[in-house]
Amino acid sequence: MQRSGLVIMVREKHEMQHMSIAAIARELGLSRTTVRKYLKYGHVPDKRLGTKRSSKLDPHKALLDELLKRGIYNAVTLYELLQEQGYDGKLSILKAYVSPLRPPVSKEEPAVRRYESEPGRQAQMDWGFCSYIDPKGRQRKVACFVMVLVYSRMRYIEFAPSCHRSYFLRAMVNAFLFFGGVPQQVLTDRMKTVVLHTQQGQAVWQADFERFAADLGFVPKLCRV
Repeated sequence: MQRSGLVIMVREKHEMQHMSIAAIARELGLSRTTVRKYLKYGHVPDKRLGTKRSSKLDPHKALLDELLKRGIYNAVTLYELLQEQGYDGKLSILKAYVSPLRPPVSKEEPAVRRYESEPGRQAQMDWGFCSYIDPKGRQRKVACFVMVLVYSRMRYIEFAPSCHRSYFLRAMVNAFLFFGGVPQQVLTDRMKTVVLHTQQGQAVWQADFERFAADLGFVPKLCRV
């Protein structure tokens, strides 16, 4: 297995399956030092994507988590309690942090269940085709790349002459720039630009895409057939 593929596997087990460094080392036959190195690999901030900004809520998250454990989920109440401890950020920042942590409310299930995830955890991408009429009245088709953030449903769309790998990787970078960061996981269809085939239920990725995923720090996953 190429190094980038092993990096992805290590990060997936640590970030998605919540396995410890020791457990990963035993399962993959690696040293703990190597596992730690692979977890850091790909996390160097990419100049094209900028750097992650700190939040005014960061110094108060320990207290906030303790209040949530006590069953206090009302954002206004939490806001007032944190203000007493010196929090001077906006209520909207607090609401965005608390919202995914609230317990589910019992209600009728929708006809189609929406897949949900935590903020920044997963994005989904795919190619499509759109038709247009050129200046001479002829019908043409153009490739359309779409990436959607699962949590917010925010989407990025880019048109390209074809689904070629160069257009595909450029569109992914542009999507991450548009979103302001890279999600932990990117769900993809079985497109030829990303996956060669599956082996014992595991994806065998295209080498270029595998390196791209490791360098930018996301874990690629295949969607169900």
